[in-house]
Amino acid sequence: MRNEDILKNLQNSYESLQFFSIQNNMLTLNFNNEHYAMPLINVNLGSINPNLFLMQPKEIYQVIYMLELLYKDSLTEFEGSFISHYMDNYLKIHEAFTSGDANYEFLDTMFGMPINISYDDYFQTKPGFSLINDKINNYDSLMASGKSNGKKLVLTNPNGFYKVDETPLLDDIRKYTNAGFTLFLLVAGTIVATCLYIIFFIFNH
Repeated sequence: MRNEDILKNLQNSYESLQFFSIQNNMLTLNFNNEHYAMPLINVNLGSINPNLFLMQPKEIYQVIYMLELLYKDSLTEFEGSFISHYMDNYLKIHEAFTSGDANYEFLDTMFGMPINISYDDYFQTKPGFSLINDKINNYDSLMASGKSNGKKLVLTNPNGFYKVDETPLLDDIRKYTNAGFTLFLLVAGTIVATCLYIIFFIFNH
């Protein structure tokens, strides 16, 4: 199925995707009077963990952009800089999570997807992997030297751009605490609603 059709189907379930569109393999995001676009060449939206679409539109865009960059045989200075900033901010999230703040677990998993995937054999000769791997090695060196409070980064290998204005980088990390709490409320609310429905059904039959 084409990404255009996949996106239309996903938009029926995920509010954050209402700000996206695809035409001629160009993924665009129009959000808060900002416009971003990139060629969607290698990434299939149907193969992405759908939990990604629970995030904010800019964060969804960033992860998909990172996934696309993994396939490139060469990177522009801007693309390399984006990967570097992405990794710096991801490692802050990872350190917050591994230091005991469970609110960052969801963000750690979602932003970590491209990083985990980069360790697939196919990507290990690509420049994107080299940048990612260098950042992780530097981070682990800091862990070993005791200069950081987090835990060593252990990655798993899962089996399963065109810049109009400026590609959005990750915002201030402090705002993500609320995102984790919001997700918790969403899941808890669903469970409570289901239980109430079962109780209502039993008492009326």
